[in-house]
Amino acid sequence: MYYYYYYYYYYYYYYYYYYYYYYYYYNYYYYYYYYYYYYYYYYYDYYYYYYYYDYYYYYYYYYYYYYYYYYYYFYFYYYPYNYYYYYFFFYYYYYYYYYYYYYYFYYYYYYYYYYYYYYYYYYY
Repeated sequence: MYYYYYYYYYYYYYYYYYYYYYYYYYNYYYYYYYYYYYYYYYYYDYYYYYYYYDYYYYYYYYYYYYYYYYYYYFYFYYYPYNYYYYYFFFYYYYYYYYYYYYYYFYYYYYYYYYYYYYYYYYYY
């Protein structure tokens, strides 16, 4: 059991570290990976109770984003003269959340690292 939790601790530490940089450099696809990321945690982390609120929060945000995306897509489809308006909105929306979640994940990266670090030494 000692080695199992030791491996578990480093595995999740590496996963967060990798995901943070993956998100930073390939953020064009981060909306989809966001959804998968929290599904991954929901099913594989047996401490998922701590992340239950986060899971549903991002689950809600995932659909919130696509709701606006398709709303403006059809808005542009039926009103072609609003072409620039649509792209301006998308540009603003995308970069606003990009910077917001960049700092948010930066915080979470350290938070989870210290959380597992503390848990590991406290219980083992």
